[in-house]
Amino acid sequence: MGSKKVIFMAGGKGERFWPMSTAATPKHLLELFDGKSLMRLAIERLQGLVEPSDILIITSRPQLALMREQTKNLLLPANIIAEPEGRDTAAAVALATRLALADDPQCLIAMLPADPFIRDSEAFRRTLSQAFDAASDGKNLLTIGIRPTFPATGYGYLERGVPLNPGVHKVARFKEKPNAATATEYLQSGAYFWNAGMFVWRADAIVRELKAFTPDIWEPLEKINPRDEKALAQIYPTLRKISIDYAVMERASNIAMVEAAFDWTDAGAWDSFATLRPTDSQNNVAEGPTAKTDCRNSLLLNQTPDRLLAGFGLEDMVVVQTPTATLVAPKHKAAELKKLLKEIGENEKLKKFVE
Repeated sequence: MGSKKVIFMAGGKGERFWPMSTAATPKHLLELFDGKSLMRLAIERLQGLVEPSDILIITSRPQLALMREQTKNLLLPANIIAEPEGRDTAAAVALATRLALADDPQCLIAMLPADPFIRDSEAFRRTLSQAFDAASDGKNLLTIGIRPTFPATGYGYLERGVPLNPGVHKVARFKEKPNAATATEYLQSGAYFWNAGMFVWRADAIVRELKAFTPDIWEPLEKINPRDEKALAQIYPTLRKISIDYAVMERASNIAMVEAAFDWTDAGAWDSFATLRPTDSQNNVAEGPTAKTDCRNSLLLNQTPDRLLAGFGLEDMVVVQTPTATLVAPKHKAAELKKLLKEIGENEKLKKFVE
């Protein structure tokens, strides 16, 4: 068995966390957790499982400087690679795989998002180690399933299939984001798990699937040195824009899963973020200069120290105020912010507020 490598996909804009999250300062780099960012917490969580030299980050050019600044005492600058432009996760996985193969052709790779909040680091390392072991024979692509704790409609799901080995099951199928009734059925059945976008595989196993399903993405990257910035800048923008889920995971027949033994919160949306903060007797979260009366189950977050954010009679609402924009939305709609940002981005007079 070769080395174990962990590669973080950390180039997103964090649109569900707007207006605080932007292309240059995305949610995973905001230092909101006792002075630490989700990115830093994610790296620290790996201590004792993999060497720092075996941790890579795929990010975007607008985030590169801040990413290197935040990780300067944790990772070498060469281990942080910026995509010339965002082409979704299939291209990011292919680029990461090329980088890993150049270092160790026999390696095992974990592809992880940078933005979940996980308290139990020991259980996380235990689960990831189990997934590495399950992927070591190269037969299956592994994903980590999160047992749902409520009928979420904002996540994709995995349907657990037949057992393959102790603690390892075949994935029967991927399910798109369900409506409320279907999500409740999934929760009650016990056979469905949240798809958290955590993948583990042997390098040659994912190469085999990328060649089969996305040759238009893999072959151009295979022909260049992935650390040649000029060559990468010429090729990368031409790659098809598609997620690894659609491109490979939902089409391959050899997908397996292990169940997460750790807690997991999608800290990238305002409704989920609110569950991580201290609340008052009416389940409100209020941070920054705020005042509230007759409010329940609401989030009021103010990043403008010279302006007051006041709420009156709010229920199940999110109100976030930054120096450049203010968001007001029902909590249950908070995970759908991309619709709003798309409309703002298409307005020439307003698009500067989402860039």
